[in-house]
Amino acid sequence: MAHAQHFPCSHRYLHGIAMHLLEPARRLHGICHAPALKVHGTMEKRHVTLAEAAAIAGTSLDTIRRRLRKGELEKAQTNQRGIFVDLASLREAFDLPADAGQDETAKTAEIETALKAAIKGLEKKLSEMRLAQAQSDLKHRDEVAGLETRLAVAAALAEQRQAEVDRLHGILTATATQVPGIEERLASAQEGHLAELKALQERMERETNEARSELAAWRARPWWRRIAG
Repeated sequence: MAHAQHFPCSHRYLHGIAMHLLEPARRLHGICHAPALKVHGTMEKRHVTLAEAAAIAGTSLDTIRRRLRKGELEKAQTNQRGIFVDLASLREAFDLPADAGQDETAKTAEIETALKAAIKGLEKKLSEMRLAQAQSDLKHRDEVAGLETRLAVAAALAEQRQAEVDRLHGILTATATQVPGIEERLASAQEGHLAELKALQERMERETNEARSELAAWRARPWWRRIAG
């Protein structure tokens, strides 16, 4: 039987996982909503996020940050949170085409759709993880309650067995104490019975001898004396 997957029970842990999974979506969100300026009927961007700058230049975020620190890239002044890179300085630093970083409307819509789908999928995954964690916690609580019940029953049975052992031990101790007295009484009673049997035997022998003597004397008398009595 397959075992259910267990997740750590910390809500902070789940939140950290969610934030980690949502990081690509946040970057996409930054790309989709980068500031732009309308020029000749098209939307021309003037600055981009760090993630967008890395994507446009085909490099890493660390490279973009390092070149910002060196002054090879210019920071854009905006009223938005986060660090933005001036698009013109990015093109110059990496020798990019003049239209590099300009998103078309269709591409932006496609990215936004993908972003929404990704966020929805991540939210569903997070809900499933929370549900699995709740089920795991409930199962764990049930198992603990069952173990506590069995332990309580085992403890009660152990107490009963110990009480029975103590009772039997008391009986054996009392019996062992009484055995010498019982043996003495049995020996005394046996001696008394033997004395009574001996006295009875002697009396029966005496009475038998007397009866024999009387019978012999009666037979020795003349017949007429026997009749006369």
